[in-house]
Amino acid sequence: MLGRKASKGNNRMEMEALIGIRRSLNDPNGALNNWDEDSVDPCSWAMITCSEQNLVTALRLSNNNLSGAIPLSIARVPQLAFLDLSFNNLTGPIPKFPARTFNVVGNPQICGNHSTETCFGSVNSMPLSFDIDSSGSPGNSRSTYQCGDKIIHRDVKAANVLLDDYCEAVVGDFGLAKLLDHADSHVTTAVHGTVGHIAPEYLSTSQSSEKTDVFGFGILLLELITGMRAFELGKQ
Repeated sequence: MLGRKASKGNNRMEMEALIGIRRSLNDPNGALNNWDEDSVDPCSWAMITCSEQNLVTALRLSNNNLSGAIPLSIARVPQLAFLDLSFNNLTGPIPKFPARTFNVVGNPQICGNHSTETCFGSVNSMPLSFDIDSSGSPGNSRSTYQCGDKIIHRDVKAANVLLDDYCEAVVGDFGLAKLLDHADSHVTTAVHGTVGHIAPEYLSTSQSSEKTDVFGFGILLLELITGMRAFELGKQ
């Protein structure tokens, strides 16, 4: 009974948030015309993906000539995991929202939510898309560890993370990778990798494990956050 009440509450919140999004945006092509506030099922609306529990999990609003500020009501879609606003004419700061994956490329007049300069016409853009597991480690994100075998990449860095057609991250260059039996905790091998991304314990013991990749991924995150390379970070 409590679960049903919670689900109804989420559905009502979603409906209000989605209608708020439609009202906030200029929609010259009528892309959101079937977002009907009298409807009881937003899962039937265009460009919306729902879970098995009929909760909205994705909004795919790309390339619809939508304009206006990015609606704050996006933050009130509680189960939103994916948001694509790319190639529209949106302006202003990006509000905080629950989606872990988002894409706003192709909107030249947006800015980050901490910008101190005017957002309109700003030439300094924030990161356009990002997809990372909430745990913050490659061992739990969509990378080499979701395959059946145990793989240590050994060279996790920005140059080896590619973007697909949907601007989602794909790990590449497995030239240094090692395949381990699931019973093995580490592999002893000659030290390889990129200076600045090699874990200290791997450098000193020649023993590599999934922790080696966690360290490299941490350096990658630090570079993304600071906008600096690993060598530059060491000079600060």
